[in-house]
Amino acid sequence: MQSIWNNDFYDTQPALSWVYKLNMSEYYDAKFVEDFKLNTLTDAIISVSLGKRESEFASVFYGGVESKVFTRAKTADSFTVKFNEDKFFTVTRVLESIYNHDNMNQQYPSSTGVDEVLYNTETVSRDSAPKGARKIIINAYDPNALPKDDLNEINRPVFRLIFHGCRIVSLGEIEFSYESTESIVRDCTFVYNYMQIMNKDDLVAEEP
Repeated sequence: MQSIWNNDFYDTQPALSWVYKLNMSEYYDAKFVEDFKLNTLTDAIISVSLGKRESEFASVFYGGVESKVFTRAKTADSFTVKFNEDKFFTVTRVLESIYNHDNMNQQYPSSTGVDEVLYNTETVSRDSAPKGARKIIINAYDPNALPKDDLNEINRPVFRLIFHGCRIVSLGEIEFSYESTESIVRDCTFVYNYMQIMNKDDLVAEEP
């Protein structure tokens, strides 16, 4: 009897959970990516809990037999990202800036004017409001071909997850305590409209 471990699949190296990179460059347009310092989140990320794919099936009965019939696919869901914080609370400032523009600005309105903010919305001046595709991309790499520091030499990922229509739905609390020596970690949960999965062949075919 041949061992189940003696096959081509187990001849390859296992996938490693830390060989990935967060890409926030398409969340806002390029100007706002720079203004909001979204690349900081790329550098500070600890982990990401990816969204799940789920479908719904209805029971159909005929001739005394029950069958499951596909009804719809659930595309909208959420995922959580954890970030390390630095002594300047840079990550917190970035996340709070996004939250203020995506959900509710913390500056409660007190008067009217072009630069006044509205409750539960962006600034009145739509020209200054951030625009963009609101995409968050997770790239996974071959552990033997890690991304280079030189952007011109970045290796092609072998797996990509693209979350479309993302918005922050919640920011985790911050705990200050004299009883702890742990560094601060920020949790952020994003909702999204749908998730796109691309393997290496898909990424090669997409290239011009």
